[in-house]
Amino acid sequence: YISKIAENNSILEYIEDLNTITEHILQHKDILYSSRPEYVACAIVKKFCDSKGIYIKSFSKINKISDNALKKSIVDKKIMNI
Repeated sequence: YISKIAENNSILEYIEDLNTITEHILQHKDILYSSRPEYVACAIVKKFCDSKGIYIKSFSKINKISDNALKKSIVDKKIMNI
């Protein structure tokens, strides 16, 4: 999911960083395996972009996820510490 999201949002230059962060998060938060993977992936990419100051116009629309679902995935799933 991470690669597809990066491609859809024109941020493929960050794919290595995103994959590394995703692996780290999943190793420490295995509860995420029971969540919708596309939501978790979107939350990781969105939080990464926010932390790096990368603005993606219409992120929710491009990735077909509601703003509420995205916010819930970021907060509830402890992806806050990217």
